[in-house]
Amino acid sequence: MKIYDSVELHKWDAYTITHEPILSIDLMERASLLCSEHIQAEHDITKFTIVCGMGNNGGDGLAIARTLAESDCEIEVVILQYSNQHTEDFDFNLARLPKSIPITWLTETSYLFNFQGKHVIDCIFGTGLNRPLTGWIKSVVQQINAGSRLTISIDIPSGLFPVNNTGNDLDAIVKANETLSLQSPKMSFFYQRYAPLVGDFTVINIHLLDNFNEPAFADYLTAANIQLKQQEQFAHKGNNGYLMLIGGLEEMGGAIMLSAKAAFRTGCGYVGVRSNENHYGQMLKVIPEALFIKEDAIPDKATAIAIGPGLSQTKEAKHLLGIAFQSDLPLVIDADAINVMVKKGLTPPKNSILTPHLGELKELLGDWNGPEDCLEKQRFYAVNHQVYVLQKGAYSKICSPEGEVFVNSTGNANMAKAGMGDTLTGIIGSFLAQGYSALEAIKAGVFLHGMAGDIASETLGTSLIPSDVIEAIPNALKSIKNQI
Repeated sequence: MKIYDSVELHKWDAYTITHEPILSIDLMERASLLCSEHIQAEHDITKFTIVCGMGNNGGDGLAIARTLAESDCEIEVVILQYSNQHTEDFDFNLARLPKSIPITWLTETSYLFNFQGKHVIDCIFGTGLNRPLTGWIKSVVQQINAGSRLTISIDIPSGLFPVNNTGNDLDAIVKANETLSLQSPKMSFFYQRYAPLVGDFTVINIHLLDNFNEPAFADYLTAANIQLKQQEQFAHKGNNGYLMLIGGLEEMGGAIMLSAKAAFRTGCGYVGVRSNENHYGQMLKVIPEALFIKEDAIPDKATAIAIGPGLSQTKEAKHLLGIAFQSDLPLVIDADAINVMVKKGLTPPKNSILTPHLGELKELLGDWNGPEDCLEKQRFYAVNHQVYVLQKGAYSKICSPEGEVFVNSTGNANMAKAGMGDTLTGIIGSFLAQGYSALEAIKAGVFLHGMAGDIASETLGTSLIPSDVIEAIPNALKSIKNQI
């Protein structure tokens, strides 16, 4: 699924109108009907206050008002008259509005309205807005935020920009409980700073033509983006790759055990572990399938390396990182391996996969000014060093050496536990060892990890731990294959 900026979103609408073909008013009607159906299906509410601007987002609101009224909902409409100019589709839907629906016009000289306890559908501004809301319009937005019982924004909360909100006034944005995003999500939905304004979001497929091929700002990873290899009938363990895991030094043996178990569950044929010898007895009990490597050299059979889980930053850790970097094998660099790399001033080998959480990312990139700047610096690092960089967290974000951005759609807050990143490293490393490209491995790994977390969370909720995610990997793999 593509994530576009406002210019490309407008082009996508225009492309559909021309090539379907369909009139713009009919496309608006289709979108509004689908939104109305969703609202009625998900909310046991029959009374709505629909707040409209004078552009096409307002036209959507007027169409929704009519369709909800036709379904016996009690509707009132509030229109912000901020200009003498309005779109043709707004005028058309205003004329079609039943006379039984009361309309209140708000203006610069009369903009007070009692939103207290009302269920508001926000259709003031859409994705075309390019400057912060000010003056009396900002005051109306603040009245909604202070008074509404429930707010549903259509396409995007009014006042929020779809991609970059650097410099925007967050006090002048509608605070939605739910956002119905038309056709595809907006990039601003995936940043922690703006999530409270968006609420829960649902993508409403309004059937824009899927052969629209303009460059997107990012890709939203779904099962359709994941290509899993089919197991050959006569395959043996040697065909399924050998992942060399390096970590678990000092007191951090559990981290590397989680990585090893996750790698096996993801289909790796062999998993070798170079760790502190003091952990080997416990490893035999926890994961007897693993091969325990005592030498510092990389085994000849190894097809990929993952280094970092529980690595520490000791002299031994630095030595092992050097060995990994000197290898020509596909490489995952995680956790303390990233910290050691930065402190030693090392450059990651080209085509490597780096998997930092936000703290490690700050060590890698330095400070940033807001989430958009962070992502841009992450993208620059990936392009400049020709590596893949994963920003772990809610809606994990991947940047590729080509400057592409991928946003993950799976995962949940119950996964915020120690050891979850170690599990992810094992999954990505497993895919690399099995012969997936770096891009295929990181996309599949992040998506599978999140889906396994979602499956396990359905029954365990906040009790979820990384071991539960590992046990859910087989069901997640089946689910992905069934969705493709």
